[in-house]
Amino acid sequence: VQFHPEFKSRPNRAHPLFREFVKAAANRQK
Repeated sequence: VQFHPEFKSRPNRAHPLFREFVKAAANRQK
């Protein structure tokens, strides 16, 4: 999973939908 710098620097400003996408992607790796 590739984490973009903008996501790492502004985790609180990330859109809920984007966070759900990252969450789903992380769960897919397991």
